[in-house]
Amino acid sequence: MAKRNIIGSHLLDYNKRLRLYLDNTQFGTELPFIEMEMNKVRTDIISQREIIDKILSSGNPGKIQGTKKGISSLNYHSICYEINTDFLKWLEDRKSKLTDDEKLKRKELTSYHWLTNPDKELLELYKRMNGKFIAQIDFPAFGAIFTGQPVTSITNKLKWLKSSALLAYFIDSIGNHIAFADFWSVAKYCFENADSLKQSKQNYLNNKKTGKPQGHNQIDDLLTDL
Repeated sequence: MAKRNIIGSHLLDYNKRLRLYLDNTQFGTELPFIEMEMNKVRTDIISQREIIDKILSSGNPGKIQGTKKGISSLNYHSICYEINTDFLKWLEDRKSKLTDDEKLKRKELTSYHWLTNPDKELLELYKRMNGKFIAQIDFPAFGAIFTGQPVTSITNKLKWLKSSALLAYFIDSIGNHIAFADFWSVAKYCFENADSLKQSKQNYLNNKKTGKPQGHNQIDDLLTDL
């Protein structure tokens, strides 16, 4: 059980945040998102099943499977297969419970929703960013960007003081702290001049040396211990 928890922690964390997103988010429609996730999970399950079958059908399983995260690949992929199978069942159940009205209803677009200890972490993030990464702004206006407010209520966008590539990298880097959303669509309502951040990300991903934008360490340091 301990090994299952250690190996599957990244999958379990992702699944937990996705479920929280579906319970609380105000962005988009639920049905297309569920179906997209179901397709992704099914693909993972098929891939893991193929690897497991290859290991089991080999003449020398011990030789072919090797190790991953300190245990055999067979155990590793079996655990991932089990977690994804359970999660797919949850998604299918969630989909089956949607009423026709819920399937058609569009929810209101909101700002980012900071999930991990927002009372403490948002204030610390504000202190680190204000006047350095963003133009001076009061804390309530800053907080509105990260507390799931309707975008129609955002009257003070954040003025980013660094490059657009670093803004894209910042938004991408806070993914573990915020609820699932269409990050790039939300950004243009929360930051000034943020209409092409998706392309900015693609541009720095094309950096064959690092896959990160110039000065990325500034963002890494900004988010350290949050």
